[in-house]
Amino acid sequence: MNEVFCTAEDMGLQIFYQDTDSMHLYNEDIPKLAAEFKKRYGRELIGKNLGQFHSDFAEITPGKQSLAYKSIFCGKKTYIDLLTNDLNEVAFHCRMKGVKQDVIALTANEMFPEAIQCYYNEDKNIHIPVGTYDKDSEFSLMKLYKAL
Repeated sequence: MNEVFCTAEDMGLQIFYQDTDSMHLYNEDIPKLAAEFKKRYGRELIGKNLGQFHSDFAEITPGKQSLAYKSIFCGKKTYIDLLTNDLNEVAFHCRMKGVKQDVIALTANEMFPEAIQCYYNEDKNIHIPVGTYDKDSEFSLMKLYKAL
């Protein structure tokens, strides 16, 4: 992954978060990064094989790519992404090292009962909001991460 990180930095691309094997950057920068990586190293960057780059975001609806609309980065391996797609659906990709996903949702809902509640969907590996909302609503999960 260092080759990918260094290439992105050399290109002046904005990296919002990175750890050992992942990074957050603008979606429109991915093709540019892949092309430069291929030029430098002669390998395909995008794919599912070892050493290749792919989105870690689950699809809210199968076949519809999820992208981060908002993110909060609290520290190493602790962040949340509010995901959306071209259907304007909303879900959350949460990471908090050492804390189970269902516990994150339960804690957020308990601490912020006035906010839109969320539950963890284990099959999709994402948190889903309950009720009526839009991507700019106050969600319990976002409030939890803001409080960290």
